[in-house]
Amino acid sequence: TARAGAGPGFGPAFDAPLHAGLEFVLKDERGGWLRIELADGSRAWIPASAAELVRPAGNGGGGAGAAVNAQRTGKTEIQMNRKRHE
Repeated sequence: TARAGAGPGFGPAFDAPLHAGLEFVLKDERGGWLRIELADGSRAWIPASAAELVRPAGNGGGGAGAAVNAQRTGKTEIQMNRKRHE
């Protein structure tokens, strides 16, 4: 479930779970949680394990740090893992 804050103690951010393959902009990372922004501008936190890097922005690398830094420029695509996350 996408959460209203960075942790399982926060309530759900949306009425329905996010689906696999959904792309979003990575805004921040904190303690194993990712703050994301969807195409409609809505924001939420998801477990880092629920996402995967799709395309790094010209850095040729991977890893969470590279993904976070590149994504802040709006040039890296991240998406939900293929398995369903509720």
